[in-house]
Amino acid sequence: MSILNKPEYSSIKIILLVVAVGVLGYFVFFSGGARGFDQSGKVMKDAQAELLAEFNEPQVMPGGAEDFIEVEMVSTNIELEPAGDPGEGQVGTFSIVFNITAHGDDAYIDHSCRENASNIPGQGIEYSMLHKNKNTTSCALTSTASLDGEAVEGLAKFEIDEGSTEEFTLTVVATAQADHTTQVLLNSINWTTQPDEVADLFFNEGFGPLSEFKTNTVFLNFY
Repeated sequence: MSILNKPEYSSIKIILLVVAVGVLGYFVFFSGGARGFDQSGKVMKDAQAELLAEFNEPQVMPGGAEDFIEVEMVSTNIELEPAGDPGEGQVGTFSIVFNITAHGDDAYIDHSCRENASNIPGQGIEYSMLHKNKNTTSCALTSTASLDGEAVEGLAKFEIDEGSTEEFTLTVVATAQADHTTQVLLNSINWTTQPDEVADLFFNEGFGPLSEFKTNTVFLNFY
């Protein structure tokens, strides 16, 4: 299953357009009497056409309106370490593999990852854990794409050429702090079309507890 991330028209903009056209027509009609109805009517028609032309311009995202990414689920995997010593928590390694395709322009995916972020530019891949308060986690994001930029400047991103598809792997290592059932869910992908700027776009369409972008559920022990 693949999901597209594209901009949509705003209902607020539609309402503002209708109001603007109506108000403009009122003023042109009453202010154009000295010039005759035909002339004022033409002025109003030209002004309405100009407003409509502006409305019909595409909603622009960085790089253009047709720049978007497509995300496709590939696979998941879980590896559990054997039982540890008393007082230690069991460790589980969770992996989610997915493909990203860039459309319209090159796409840049922030190289980092973070648990339970809130759409912060530069946060990278966001994930969450079921019963997160019962484990501690660390994460890493790897890809078949080349890494572009400097991590120390917060600009390191995986580059996807326009029209190309690259594979990404989110790996999360969870250590149990108590007996519990858990899983990893993919929540958001932080991206941009600007290689020299911090990623400030967020793809999350089709994600969530009911989606396929998650691992199976497993039980982690605390000994």
